[in-house]
Amino acid sequence: MHKGGFKAFKVKSIADFEDPKAGTLEIEIDTTSLWSDDEKLTNHLKNPDFFDVRKFPKITFKATQLIPEEEGKAKVVGNLTMLGKTVEVTIPCDVAVNDESIDLSAKFKIDRTLWGMEYGVGKIEKDVEIAAKFVLNR
Repeated sequence: MHKGGFKAFKVKSIADFEDPKAGTLEIEIDTTSLWSDDEKLTNHLKNPDFFDVRKFPKITFKATQLIPEEEGKAKVVGNLTMLGKTVEVTIPCDVAVNDESIDLSAKFKIDRTLWGMEYGVGKIEKDVEIAAKFVLNR
């Protein structure tokens, strides 16, 4: 298993501390900032077999619902656009609230083939694990 991610991204968010459902979250990822623990793999991931960074230099996520659940848990539902295709995803989050911020941590999987990323199916896992952490300051 390899480690990797993206080094450059922009996040726009508004946290409504009185009514969390009224908050917003938008993320734009610069696909050219992709990295992995293997240079050869990084170059392959940037080509048309995977992220096709020349043709699709951005991945975007826009939340459509913020759903508080039991204490310390929430779900973020939104549209993830990658490789020119938009798919709705639901992201389970752990939530920690303190006097200065709300911290959201998420660890989940997406099926890369939903966006047409078919290279290596049967040899390479379809499900890709994603980890993210956001700190919304008061």
